Amino acid sequence: MENVKTVEEQEYGYKPKINVFTISSSEFYRYALVMAASLFVNNRDVEIDLYVFTPGLSEDEKKRGEELSDRYGNKIIFIEVDSDIFPDMPHPLGGDRWGGKFVFVSMAPHLFLPDTIDKALYLESDLLIRGNVLHLYNVDLKDHILLACHGENKIYPELFVGKEDLIVRDDLNIKAFNQGVMLYNIRKLREDKFTEQHYTSLYAENKRAMDIFTQTMINNIYYGKVLFVDASIYNAGIPMALDPRFIFNDETPKIIHYFGLKPWDFHTNDVELFKQSYIDELLFRIETGKRHTVHYLTEEFYKLQAGEQQQFVDKVYSLFYYWWKYAEFSPYAVEIESNAKKRMKLFNEYFIPAFNLYRSKKKDYINLENRIRALGVRVPIMEYRGEQNWEGELTQFNIGNGDGGVVITPRGTNSGKWLRLPFERKLDAGIRYYYKIRYRLSTEAETFGFFLSAYGTKINEGLHEDGETSISTYKTAEGSFIPEKSLYTHLTITSTHLKGKDASLTIKSIKIWEGDDNA
Repeated sequence: MENVKTVEEQEYGYKPKINVFTISSSEFYRYALVMAASLFVNNRDVEIDLYVFTPGLSEDEKKRGEELSDRYGNKIIFIEVDSDIFPDMPHPLGGDRWGGKFVFVSMAPHLFLPDTIDKALYLESDLLIRGNVLHLYNVDLKDHILLACHGENKIYPELFVGKEDLIVRDDLNIKAFNQGVMLYNIRKLREDKFTEQHYTSLYAENKRAMDIFTQTMINNIYYGKVLFVDASIYNAGIPMALDPRFIFNDETPKIIHYFGLKPWDFHTNDVELFKQSYIDELLFRIETGKRHTVHYLTEEFYKLQAGEQQQFVDKVYSLFYYWWKYAEFSPYAVEIESNAKKRMKLFNEYFIPAFNLYRSKKKDYINLENRIRALGVRVPIMEYRGEQNWEGELTQFNIGNGDGGVVITPRGTNSGKWLRLPFERKLDAGIRYYYKIRYRLSTEAETFGFFLSAYGTKINEGLHEDGETSISTYKTAEGSFIPEKSLYTHLTITSTHLKGKDASLTIKSIKIWEGDDNA
């Protein structure tokens, strides 16, 4: 019988080969293999070398990955990376879950890949590959460092209009791109001498512009050197399902990105339990301040009516269902399914009743607060009294959500000191709020200022002044603001530029309240 050539073999004369890399610790490895399985299944006409960068995997874990790649005639190569690479760079936020600083491989793959590789496609472990990626891989990067998708989690059909589904743009003034799918020009990185010292120097020169997320660093380092393709096709995040223009069929999207709540935490065998669990956990994270994993859904989800929320969750169910179909191809299929079912059972038996109790108590608290307010007594929304001192060079404060409040920690110092401010209710749009901050500043502080902001948007004019001449006097920063939109437990207080080994900042009290300004 005559051998039948694939479309790719007819076009290229041979079976084309692509280089793909991902990063994974043991914690996420089983899910990375689901991504790998979906890549192999939907790219049978392509020879794939998959490089897995890891701080360390067991021999059994490696064997399972090799069995999966062998099944589809591909190759998996494990490269162990020191978990403390880039010693002069900061520890990345969330890096412990991945295995430490080795996540920086996604920023500088040319330092670790074989010298024979000129191009490589980076795919994160929480992706599902639903189509052939060869045309994406074959994009001519020219002198650009990489190709990626815009990171706003929105759909821009007007930017990617054409007869083909792969429209490449090099004229978009977009700074933010998502690192989930990136095609790297490895040759160009080497030619431009992007060494470890080069990255360290770039960070040192731009500390205030760069966050301690690898994605923020990648965006800043490679700004202006990026080609863009349509995210709704090649890196479709869950928030896009909120948009009625989002298309989900057998062809589109080719790549789904499950950032936020993960499909392996919600089994789809029980449709109604899945939908209720997803909504309840989403609302729980929003309402209790644990929003860092779902911040991209908060405002949009709350704008929806109950019926519209259900339509959104119906779409999410379909997206998660596809992931579970490919999980069946993974060598960890049994373990993944067992863990998810256990989690769903515990969720239904313990979490949902606890969440309902929390909601009931929170409602009682708000009702009591409203009754006190009706009597003319001002109730602080956020209040701290004490004395917290920071020394050394501080560039700004990092705000995070802790149990029962907002945690304030300074960046640029290793003091480890922090404040936790109780903050139990949202700030409502159109309502005026007042604040007072009592502080003391050292002699060597150049400038100092307070800004209140939410999601990076400044909501007050702030206060700036030169450094103090005496460190014994407390001063007051005060003012008011009216949120343009309702805010939950994410309020940022920023100070700037404390310099010198003897520089210090002491915060005596912080208070935010609703009502007149005579508190």
